[in-house]
Amino acid sequence: MEYPRGSEWRKWDLHVHSPLSILANKYPKLANGEPDWNKFLKKLEGLDLAAVGITDYFSIEGYKKILEFRKAGRLKNISLVLPNIEFRLNSVISSRKDGTDPRRLNYHVIFSDEVSPQDIEEHFLHDLHFYYEGNPQSKDESRKLKLSNLTVLGKQLISQHALFKGRNPLELGASNAVVSHEEITELLSGDSRFKGKYLLVLPEELSNLIDWNGQDHLMRKGLLQKSDMVFSSNPKTIQWCLGKQPYKEGEKKFKEEFKTLKSCIHGSDSHCIDEVGVPCAKRGVSTHKCGEKTDACDLRFCWVEADPTFEGLKQLLYEPEDRVSIQPGCPIPPRSNLTIDQIKITESKINDELSIAKTDINLNPGLVAVAGGKGTGKTAFVDQIANCYIDRVNSGDENSFIKRISDQNPDLKTELTFKDKTTFSKKATDLSFFEEGQIAYIAQGELEQYIGEKSDLDEYVNDLIFQSPKIQNSVEKYEFSKIQTKIGDLKQKILQKSQSIESTEQATKTEIVEKAKVKEKQLKVGLKDINQRIAELEKSLNSKKVKIAKGKQEAIANLKNRRDLLIKLKEELTQAIAFIDQEFPTFNSYISSINQLLKKLKVPESFPDLAYADKDKLQEKLDYIEQEINKAIENIGKAQKDIDQFEAGIRSHTSLLDKKRETEIALNKAEEENKNLKKKKKELASEIKERKELFTQMVTAFLELKKKYDEIISLFSVDKAQVLSDLDFVAEVNFNSKQLLKNAEDVVDNRKVMVRPEDGDTWVFKGLVGFYKAVAAGDETKVNVLVDELEHLSNDLKGKIKTSSVISVGDFYKFLYDSYLTVIPVVKYKNTSVNKLSLGQKATVLIKIYLAEGDKPIIIDSHDDHLDNEFIMDELIGSIREAKKYRQIILVSNNGNVVINSDAEQVILANRDSNGKISYISGSIEEPKIRNRAVKVLEGGSEAFKKRQQKYRI
Repeated sequence: MEYPRGSEWRKWDLHVHSPLSILANKYPKLANGEPDWNKFLKKLEGLDLAAVGITDYFSIEGYKKILEFRKAGRLKNISLVLPNIEFRLNSVISSRKDGTDPRRLNYHVIFSDEVSPQDIEEHFLHDLHFYYEGNPQSKDESRKLKLSNLTVLGKQLISQHALFKGRNPLELGASNAVVSHEEITELLSGDSRFKGKYLLVLPEELSNLIDWNGQDHLMRKGLLQKSDMVFSSNPKTIQWCLGKQPYKEGEKKFKEEFKTLKSCIHGSDSHCIDEVGVPCAKRGVSTHKCGEKTDACDLRFCWVEADPTFEGLKQLLYEPEDRVSIQPGCPIPPRSNLTIDQIKITESKINDELSIAKTDINLNPGLVAVAGGKGTGKTAFVDQIANCYIDRVNSGDENSFIKRISDQNPDLKTELTFKDKTTFSKKATDLSFFEEGQIAYIAQGELEQYIGEKSDLDEYVNDLIFQSPKIQNSVEKYEFSKIQTKIGDLKQKILQKSQSIESTEQATKTEIVEKAKVKEKQLKVGLKDINQRIAELEKSLNSKKVKIAKGKQEAIANLKNRRDLLIKLKEELTQAIAFIDQEFPTFNSYISSINQLLKKLKVPESFPDLAYADKDKLQEKLDYIEQEINKAIENIGKAQKDIDQFEAGIRSHTSLLDKKRETEIALNKAEEENKNLKKKKKELASEIKERKELFTQMVTAFLELKKKYDEIISLFSVDKAQVLSDLDFVAEVNFNSKQLLKNAEDVVDNRKVMVRPEDGDTWVFKGLVGFYKAVAAGDETKVNVLVDELEHLSNDLKGKIKTSSVISVGDFYKFLYDSYLTVIPVVKYKNTSVNKLSLGQKATVLIKIYLAEGDKPIIIDSHDDHLDNEFIMDELIGSIREAKKYRQIILVSNNGNVVINSDAEQVILANRDSNGKISYISGSIEEPKIRNRAVKVLEGGSEAFKKRQQKYRI
């Protein structure tokens, strides 16, 4: 194929007057008066033009001369030269764009280069007639459109009109001759040799196509109706010819009125060397002159996305908007540098029945369609590309071509070259992958797991949205994550607060409070009794014995106090050493990570590790304390034995003093406990209030999360309106009432409480469920009402939980204050949830979402069986056409509607011969060999081509 990369944007100039052009000719001439063809050819050879329309008035003399030069080896830089014949019509327009007097319209016929100059002249030009002269009471006289006849006309006019003397007869004849547009179309349409090999183009140069209020309305309308294209670079005219503003009635009405949408093309309309290839919109402005330097020019080049062939030009009939653009620079949209520019596959024998031919294909950056019969190597082609990326290398997918041939270890190698000229190559079975980029790959059969009955398509779509690079790197995603973290923290705080409340409630039960009061009272009575007994005993003992008893009691009390302090110190030392062993390493790992990140961020700061130099001393002290505790216990025993040696009175006195000390300690503890119980009672009310505030914050955070999700969806969808047409992404706060009521049944005693609505109108959770639903629907005024209802239920139902050893008040709180809200994405197609669509519709919708996700290359392999054919035309085609403007799409499909009506820039056809050898050819849709084979391979191929051709016609 001459153009294997398919349709590419190239610069065309379809309106270049030749040095033999009869009228307004300002081209340089040689001394002998002949045109300086070398200057003209050198100018063209210095231009970046793929196609040129050589234009002459009423003839193709210049075109014939150019063909001679091309045959001699000139103009090798230009791929296509077409004859463009410019006619003066017998139609006069009254509404002039420049506001001057009425003038005759020009009209262009552009022929295919396949039509011979001889056929153009003998069967078209020379069969046309121009008005020659009139006679009274008889038919007007006309002559054949030949240069000789135009010369005769000029000579006659010179002889009849003195002011014409000195004029060139041919030029004068041509400037006065007119032809009929009716005869032009009659001749062309009536001769089979011209069928499909000419285009009629109406120039806007003299008229304003947008203004249709003059007396020439019908004549101008008829000309536009029969025209295939329009010569114009006016942005408003370009849009108007596509049925868009300023045409107010829309595309459908435009087609009814003018038969087809019209693409606008443009050329330099050059009449001198400086103007060749310089389509300047300022030409004619008195203060501007086009010269060798074009910096001051308003250049409006004609860019055509097609092979530089006449068939390529005809694609503008079927794609009047997308295949042509009038602008200074190339209209290729910015693409990822990781767009695949070329693939090379080595010739390789897989086994006796399968081999692959050497393949070297330059890939188009737009839509690449891979088609072919069953088993011809379509999946093999795309799988070799995907195998170069981390997501597919060593894939376990049984449909993978690489997986199927891996046990045969073929010497099959793939090399990819990217837009930035980076290359990557590997053997098929190697586990290496291209580390600098990624590709989206929807493998054959992959859609099934997301669109089946048991799948959650909404959740999968959520994952796709958040995996999108645009979302991954957005402020909105960061803020969304912060709110999620906030909700998680609030959930944990509510749980901890409920646990604390349960603990406080347990500790401040009425029976515990009463028991503590009784204990304090009993200790006070006991202490009073001990004091009385001590006083009575001291009456029977002399002062010396009392002093001995008090001394012994004080000594043993000091020993016990020392023992208790030593035990407390042992506990603290043990915990301190454990903290150093367990927590310091965790802290230091955080410090290490922090320092690494600071270094990567080039922040000139770091933090030291945490270390405790005296840990060994702590251990030594712990060992010492163990010994001291043992000594203290021994000393207490010795002191007790010492007391036992005294007489009964001293022993009794010492014992009572010791009991008094212990009772005083116990009384102090009891008094402190009662104080703490009173304090906890007050704290309980505060904790309940704090839990209420935390829950309010959590519910509010869910509403914030919903709003932030809306922002993320908006960001994901921006600039993707056409790709995601008729799809609505909304974030909803979902309330899980089923889970709430199920949890309630697990905890609450159903004999005492009506839990579900079917239990009766007075079911206890009726209000709570209603308030939850209102909040989920976005009613922020119900948040506080919801929280108040929770507190009411907490107080009312706490005593009505199931009597079971495994169910506690803590379980009740966990159920009641759990989060039954989630923020979920809901995808709707024309207001219908995707989960209610057919499998084919779901697949089409999912592919639309894939297409909108990012700008990296995407491969979609063989999903024809899942696609809804009606949905394809209504939905998928437009999405593919829009997505290919900003990302490379490699689509494996035998669906004619998908490949043809998505206007694939490149078609790769896979073939497997009788020996099992797989090979590939590639080219554009307009390439005849590709088109003819595609019609045979694609399902509904012929019908798809017909639909494409009729799409912009009535």
